Amino acid sequence: MKKAKWIWYYGDFEIYHSLLLHSRREQYGHDYPSMWSIPAPHPTVSYRINYHSDEPDTLRLVCHHKAFLEVDGKFRYPANSDAVIPAGDHRVRIDVIATSGLPAIYLDSKYLVTDESWTVDDLALPVSPVGCWEVFDSPKQNPEVFPFAYERIDPVKVIKRDGFRVFDFGRESFGLIHIEGADPEAKMQVVYGESLEEACDYEESIVKETVSGSESYTLVPRAFRYIGLKNEGAKKPAVYADFEYLPLERKGSFSCNRASVNKIWEVCAHTLHLNSREFFLDGIKRDRWCWSGDAYQSFMANNYLFFDPEITKRTIVALLGRPPYNQHINTINDYSLYLIIAAYEYYYSTGDAEFIKTYYSRLKALYDFVVSRLDEQGYMCRRERDWIFVDWSPMDKSGPLCAEQILLWQCHKTMALLASLMGEDGAAYLSE
Repeated sequence: MKKAKWIWYYGDFEIYHSLLLHSRREQYGHDYPSMWSIPAPHPTVSYRINYHSDEPDTLRLVCHHKAFLEVDGKFRYPANSDAVIPAGDHRVRIDVIATSGLPAIYLDSKYLVTDESWTVDDLALPVSPVGCWEVFDSPKQNPEVFPFAYERIDPVKVIKRDGFRVFDFGRESFGLIHIEGADPEAKMQVVYGESLEEACDYEESIVKETVSGSESYTLVPRAFRYIGLKNEGAKKPAVYADFEYLPLERKGSFSCNRASVNKIWEVCAHTLHLNSREFFLDGIKRDRWCWSGDAYQSFMANNYLFFDPEITKRTIVALLGRPPYNQHINTINDYSLYLIIAAYEYYYSTGDAEFIKTYYSRLKALYDFVVSRLDEQGYMCRRERDWIFVDWSPMDKSGPLCAEQILLWQCHKTMALLASLMGEDGAAYLSE
């Protein structure tokens, strides 16, 4: 029996959560949205399927936005209400409009469920497959809320220093800070510290907040090890956290006879897990952004530690966004090349040709953009608004660089492999 799942326009789940993610960076007390163009999900989508029922069936379209369910081109029913459909062959169409958010749907009946068998379009583009994720299998869920797990953690000690009370949680973490029993009259400073020193320096700390007017606070999810409180007023509140994380199973392990090396491995594994969230992030505290170059390294590490293909796919799709492409990925020339290469390496590691088939047109569009920016000799060079990165290397980047051309050649080879996988002639890519 088929299992019902929430479905959406393919790629829009990743695009929506990328949009949210890249709006959350904070730095020195102000918001710092991403420095590159971010697409939004399709606001209007149309889902379609043909199905047969041996007896009358009750359909209930679950949707968090405005929508209707149409049967056989004539009967229309509102979302979130029951529609009794007679036995027989039927054509079902569901149209959704979301002025914000993700226009996803869920339907579960005896003869019809939402799953990969549906198609979708945006009322303009060709019909495409739908996107879904098996963790979203209940009508009570909302795919606009990412399915993190939560676990309460408490500080291991409290330190008094420079007028602060500092709560040390023992290791780097990410989550919601809860403050209970506060003085509502106090304008209390809250500092998120990587170090004890940062937690005691409100002016220079990167992530911080001032709260007042309540006896308890639940702050937005942020990264921390130390939480510093100052100007607490007449009361000394308690502090704890809800650790927010993506449940991942460690499938790789390492140990040796040197304790220091084992500790290094454990710190690395913990750090990778912290940065394995909606997508692979470059860091959980300051940027909290998804960078293609950083993600490329995480893809490789993931293959050995977690081997979780879903986060790799989500990251690739989020970075790809949607054509047309008018700038390099993250504005960095190198990062467009890394992303195309990473897509093939994902296939090489998993054998998931369906993923390549679904997103091949976007990969090809990105490649065509890359080629359109080459110079007359076919070299990659900096154009207006490009960022030749090469990992912060202090070199003259005004002309063609060897490192960029090596990546470009690997990208040509990768496109040849992807084209062959799609049944096309890849030889043309090797003559670029």
